[in-house]
Amino acid sequence: VRLQEGKQAIEQLLLECYLNPGISTKELARSTLLPTPVAAAIKREFIQAGALVQDRGVRCTPDGSAWIEREWGYRGLNRSLYRDLRHDTGWAEALKDTLTVLEGLFWLRPTVDVRIDQSKCTPETSLRRAILCLKQHALIGKNIVCVGDDDLVSVSIGLLLQRLFPAGGHTATHVQVLDIDERFLHYIESIAAERGLPIRCRRLDVRQPLPDNLHGRYDCVFTDPPYTLQGMNLFVSRGIQALKREKGLP
Repeated sequence: VRLQEGKQAIEQLLLECYLNPGISTKELARSTLLPTPVAAAIKREFIQAGALVQDRGVRCTPDGSAWIEREWGYRGLNRSLYRDLRHDTGWAEALKDTLTVLEGLFWLRPTVDVRIDQSKCTPETSLRRAILCLKQHALIGKNIVCVGDDDLVSVSIGLLLQRLFPAGGHTATHVQVLDIDERFLHYIESIAAERGLPIRCRRLDVRQPLPDNLHGRYDCVFTDPPYTLQGMNLFVSRGIQALKREKGLP
């Protein structure tokens, strides 16, 4: 199916059927921002493939559910928390403990280096960015890259995943941090090791070309660049180079 929205819209439609069994075709179209005839056409393709079934609404077949859990890593998901975060239903209360942990970690992070335009965000802002990743269907089962991470977004993502999969065992999501500041790289690495977060760090000066083995590997990029046109151009261009060659990646 050649969609202007790219493969992500098709993935999202399948995922909506997994998370909301019995969803109507009209609601599927609304939740994926697709025209109803297009959503219906994709639904029919999935039914023919054996992934979906029309039964009091649309729902995944056992094979379809098993594939999502195996390939995208959704087995063990706390669905009620996932839905609350998707729809902004009292997330601050639901993640109060996570925010408390973040506040402690933020208090101990290295000092700002103004020479490279570091400017720290709050723990709440960092956690909101992780939730935004979830809302964009760019979190679970994805490869994520942070181009600069003095805001510890990678840590927020790791802690959020632990809340979403309380039984543990989720290994389908990976976060790569690229930063020139070794203080932050060491700090993030120590947190990841202590808490078992799926984060890898690598020193990178974005003024230099992006290494070939980082090109076209990631599903989502985070960056909070220097607030000049030249700075944003540089950081965002490195992020785009790191993204997979697909439409619609955030």
